[in-house]
Amino acid sequence: FKQKLLEDFVLYLHKRYNVKIHLSPPAPPQLNLKSLNKHSKKSSTNKIEIIIVSDFECSKCQQNYELFKKLSEIYKNKVNFSYAHLSSNISLPILISECASAENKFWEMHDLIYSTLPKDTADYFNLAKKLDLDVNSIKECLKKPEEIQAILKSNFSILTEKNIQVTPTLIIDNRIYYGELELQNLKEHIDRVLE
Repeated sequence: FKQKLLEDFVLYLHKRYNVKIHLSPPAPPQLNLKSLNKHSKKSSTNKIEIIIVSDFECSKCQQNYELFKKLSEIYKNKVNFSYAHLSSNISLPILISECASAENKFWEMHDLIYSTLPKDTADYFNLAKKLDLDVNSIKECLKKPEEIQAILKSNFSILTEKNIQVTPTLIIDNRIYYGELELQNLKEHIDRVLE
């Protein structure tokens, strides 16, 4: 009850004396993520990078796919976008996306996986065919998941060491974004970073 009275009194003082706060919250610490395994859409002129730390099987990641896609479209000439897996377990979507990456089609497979949400192996092979991937190469790649498991293990270790344990997480200019995953908030934040 006392806390509520104090908060109300402070609000009253703010209004009565037209108090304006000119301080912005402190920025999160800068992270060193040079050794993180990620897939980048790079432009040599963009200095700012947004890393989407995600997992294909995470429902929140699936829900935010369109938001991240929209951000990528809005800032494609100003920001480099990257994707990093955060999963303790290897899954078929991760395997297929990494196999597609071997044929330089990671982002195309990424978009198809999130936009169609395949249910079984046959669906994933249909996506591979849709992208004109070499199905035999995909089959061979799927037989050797050890390399991809090593990438996942490395990412998991690097990210959890930085206290990144949930998906999706956005890392903007090597700093974790703690704000709401909403287009207007993200645009305002990114625009501040770009200034």
